[in-house]
Amino acid sequence: MSKIIPGYDCVAEVRRIREEIAAECDYDWDKIFARLETAPLRFLNSLYISDTK
Repeated sequence: MSKIIPGYDCVAEVRRIREEIAAECDYDWDKIFARLETAPLRFLNSLYISDTK
């Protein structure tokens, strides 16, 4: 594939990061939220994928 699909790599990367965080926290929502509470806002915004784009 010679042409990059706009947004595809970004979406795949965000999903990979989300999965890594969940796995590191043993899929425990309390641990996930505790970790995200201390994360910089810039990082949190990078994990958000808008459905309206």
